[in-house]
Amino acid sequence: MEKIYEQIAAAFQETDRILIGIGSELRRGRFADANQIIHMADFFAGYLKEKNYFIITSHRDNLFAETAMDSSRIVNPMLLQQEQPASSQDADKELMEDTRRQWDAYNKWLSMTLGQPLLLIELGEDFNQPNLFRWPFERITFINKRSCLYRVHEKYSQLPENIGDRTVGVPENALIFLEGLENYLNNRE
Repeated sequence: MEKIYEQIAAAFQETDRILIGIGSELRRGRFADANQIIHMADFFAGYLKEKNYFIITSHRDNLFAETAMDSSRIVNPMLLQQEQPASSQDADKELMEDTRRQWDAYNKWLSMTLGQPLLLIELGEDFNQPNLFRWPFERITFINKRSCLYRVHEKYSQLPENIGDRTVGVPENALIFLEGLENYLNNRE
């Protein structure tokens, strides 16, 4: 696993544009508690602050708003799919409008990465919502010949053959992988 940590660390150093997908293996209550997720997000926020990045998540909560991550660089489109009662609070309506703005910002950012070096890191996404970022990340990697995709998932780290030369599948739980990467980075410094 250390070789993969080295590869990601090197790719991270060499690439200014980074796209991260955060899936179900990092969902609160599934494999991790909120404190673990917030700790990981806060740790990696320091590495991302000098990068041109975006994070997309399939979570149905707004947990990342509680982290040190730049909220203008995170989109959580699953919030748009939640049913809202007719008597929805103004705060809920504002959250939905913010999410729509973030979705637009994400798509604009994504369009500007075409033909540019791009590191994609998919963390723990399964097949519950593959059209959100699992399949789009594959398509981006296929189209953008200057991109590289790391897919981390305990069961579903497989990648299509047509992008195999620029991809790495990591058959590891995303939380365990991030804890290992954190340890690797801490020991390097």
